[in-house]
Amino acid sequence: MFYIGGAWGYARHILKHPSLPYRKVTSRDLWIEDSNSPSYNQHQVLSHEPKNAWEKKAQMKQNDHAHSLKLFIAHNAPPRATPFAGSAIFFHIWREQGARATAGCTTMSEANLKALVSKIDPTKKPVYVLLPKQEYEARRSNWQLP
Repeated sequence: MFYIGGAWGYARHILKHPSLPYRKVTSRDLWIEDSNSPSYNQHQVLSHEPKNAWEKKAQMKQNDHAHSLKLFIAHNAPPRATPFAGSAIFFHIWREQGARATAGCTTMSEANLKALVSKIDPTKKPVYVLLPKQEYEARRSNWQLP
């Protein structure tokens, strides 16, 4: 079970709840996946265009439609992010109708992701529950899941 964080994307504006943070990413927006960095699993903004391979690898804007809209899944999130325990986990747009795997993200159609982002109300502290269907059904009542 993971909390849901803010939205990130390439569009100037998106349809979202007024309380959901959204950032239009630029080439200077980074997500730090380097476990040796004190900024591990965090968003950072460079004061300059990326210059070296480390900065370029961490860029959030990948000129890739699949990453043109993202919703943060707070797996191993700050302030207690543990190095080497996973970072940069997002909901994002699928590739090849979901037939192409990711490195830990959850993907869906663009229409479904836009619908999800439009309904997330962070004041209600939404969570993402990832379980096999049988386990979900067993825990649904106790955990007060939809």
